[in-house]
Amino acid sequence: MNNLISAICFIVILALTLQTSSTGLIWNCDNSVASNYLYVLLAFVSIWFFITMLPENMNSSLYILAIINIFVLLFVILFIPSKYFIVKHLVWFLYLLAMAYIIKPSIQRNNIVFTVLITAGLFILLSFLGSMFGDYISFGWEKYLLMGLIGLILISVVSFFLPRNQNFIYTISYITIGLFAMFVLVDTKKILSVNCADPDYINSSMSLFLDVLNIFSAVNNLSR
Repeated sequence: MNNLISAICFIVILALTLQTSSTGLIWNCDNSVASNYLYVLLAFVSIWFFITMLPENMNSSLYILAIINIFVLLFVILFIPSKYFIVKHLVWFLYLLAMAYIIKPSIQRNNIVFTVLITAGLFILLSFLGSMFGDYISFGWEKYLLMGLIGLILISVVSFFLPRNQNFIYTISYITIGLFAMFVLVDTKKILSVNCADPDYINSSMSLFLDVLNIFSAVNNLSR
């Protein structure tokens, strides 16, 4: 039943996204802001759909391959010109499939609804704040946020070689939520302020998608 629901949602959101953002397999600027947000929504619905289709017993070797593919496919996606509309979407869906393969083992079935609701609530709140108080948000924050992200990555890497307790995991999760909440504010302002000339909604929505994905992952850690 869950497979059917996710498939229907995927088809509906895909159709709505393509209808809103493109004309004849070419992106248009008619609804640029809505199109960016629809692509973020489509990305998460696609991951949900792929998760329901994946087997329960995950192959560890394929898991490692999926991690490698995420970085390779992300690089490829960003450099595929927007004129290759179908090819870019196919590679994007492969990227989301690899992401689903990585996410599935970490999802706690009993808490997934709580995690989704909290993440969605935070995203809506932050998007509202980003749109209402954009004058107080500076693109100059980004370099400091990137420095914070590098620090967070280094701490996470080092922690793999050290004993970790639950308090450490909670602390890192709260820091992650705070850091990517700031990224959402900055990326929201970017989407609202960019003049649409040659739209590529997969690329332009990618940062916002990754912001929300990291918040989701951190909330999921807190809900265990």
